[in-house]
Amino acid sequence: MPSYPPRDNPTRKKELVINRSEDLRLAIYHNKSSERICALAEKYRQARLALIKAQFHYSREMSFRGKSGGLDVEKLRTEQRKWEAVTSDEIIAKFKDNIR
Repeated sequence: MPSYPPRDNPTRKKELVINRSEDLRLAIYHNKSSERICALAEKYRQARLALIKAQFHYSREMSFRGKSGGLDVEKLRTEQRKWEAVTSDEIIAKFKDNIR
């Protein structure tokens, strides 16, 4: 039996983003080393990009099936460009603002 059951939607990627977000938040809260925080910020950014990619593929699959995926492809591409351009320092600053 597989560890993760097969799904039609990107649930696993959403869970990964939530876990990476929590890891980064806790590292900032507990004042871990800056190298550790930067590494976690990069992992969070990669998880967000993976989620966007999964949503894009889900939307394309639904369109092939003739169903509405409920996701705007242009919006996903804009969000992907945003997350490709964002730096670790910007992510860390955003998380620090949310902690306070």
